Amino acid sequence: MNRHEWNLKRNCSLSPRQLGAAFAILFALSAFVAGMFVLLQGAWQILPFTMLEMGGVALAFLCYARHATDHEHIVLSDDCLLVERVLAGETHQVRLDPSWTRVGEPKSSRDLIDLESHSVRVQVGCFVTEARRRRVALELRQELRARSLVRS
Repeated sequence: MNRHEWNLKRNCSLSPRQLGAAFAILFALSAFVAGMFVLLQGAWQILPFTMLEMGGVALAFLCYARHATDHEHIVLSDDCLLVERVLAGETHQVRLDPSWTRVGEPKSSRDLIDLESHSVRVQVGCFVTEARRRRVALELRQELRARSLVRS
């Protein structure tokens, strides 16, 4: 069985676990500074602002962590072209017939790769650069063409 795969994922510098560690360090540092102002200067008003700031940072980090593992996985096998998209932990799959799949190459820098088969259409490549989208579209088109020639 011939199988070809493409993984298209975000370029995230921190994993969710590393992000949690970074937040813990940032929170501890902010709490220490706020605590020092309270102890040394009696400025207790700084504590609510520190907590508000850390709440805002926590929301931003949570949003980042929720999407850090977003990706698209494309698998071309003999009988199926499977497109799997993971967004914020939710997985969506689309199965296309490789014999009838048309690959539309991105025409501009913002365009995605169009995959269409039997009126089912899916767009992929939102997590990667324009150059990577063009390369994947070319590779996918070549693989589909090679498989159709083998069957003929």
